[in-house]
Amino acid sequence: MIRNLIFRIIKVTSLVLTFLTLSLAGLCVLAPSISAEEYDQVIVLSKMMSVKEDDKNQAITDALPIALSMALTEIGITPLDARFASATFLEDDQTSPEMIEALQRYDAERTGRLLILEVSVTPDMSNPELMTPIVSVIDVKSGLIPAIVSTLPVLVPLDHASINAAATALARSVAMRMDENGYIVKPSKIKPWGGVARKVRLALEGFNGCEQQVLLTIMEEEFPGFLGIELQKAPNPDYSIYNYHTTATKQRLNKWVRLLMAENQASMSSSTSEKVRLYAQKEGLRLQKIKNTVIFRAECGG
Repeated sequence: MIRNLIFRIIKVTSLVLTFLTLSLAGLCVLAPSISAEEYDQVIVLSKMMSVKEDDKNQAITDALPIALSMALTEIGITPLDARFASATFLEDDQTSPEMIEALQRYDAERTGRLLILEVSVTPDMSNPELMTPIVSVIDVKSGLIPAIVSTLPVLVPLDHASINAAATALARSVAMRMDENGYIVKPSKIKPWGGVARKVRLALEGFNGCEQQVLLTIMEEEFPGFLGIELQKAPNPDYSIYNYHTTATKQRLNKWVRLLMAENQASMSSSTSEKVRLYAQKEGLRLQKIKNTVIFRAECGG
């Protein structure tokens, strides 16, 4: 009897081990790991110009790629240094024929795709003193341009606040376009901008209906970590309170809103001479427009 009992225990144990082995094997087939070579990569380069730019425009052209790389890193996209993907003698980080050829050789050795984020500026048609930043997303293997993004013009001479605001807006747009086109970059181990899902109370005072709609649309489509938004109450047309659901920290939301206002040339301060005030409160953020001016002129006129 004891011998039969031992035999049954061994048989059952063997069946359990076989089942676990097959189950784990099935999981490995269903969810294969992605190696570092299979992730897509991005490289930030300046557009090669046929003629030399003047000193004012050159300052923006030199500063914008650096600011864009920093902004991408903040939202979890780490650019590749071109020096590690190209020939060592290529010191100028521009989309020259030699650089393109070197990157094509590098891309041919990888499974994942390589994207060039080509940064350039162009004069604003209505005001030549304003320069519009542009980023062209170029697939090195195919030569296709899956996306071109831009932001509001930057005032010349160089304004660091405007450059940082433009770079942040461009980084958000690039990340969204890459996601729409199926590009997958290696995720950061810790997202510096986010964490657990949270609800942030967002109060908008002094913004008309059009301005509220534009602001909320940008926060929905471009701010990382967005989950949803709902109207809590609107006592009057220029005052509304929303519940903004996100995985981004309140500190990051504070920074992104400030940069968004700076991008739209709405300076922010606690002074009554400024256009907009931003208060970080315990429950959320309170955005108060001081002067009776239109913030989003392109969309809402004024």
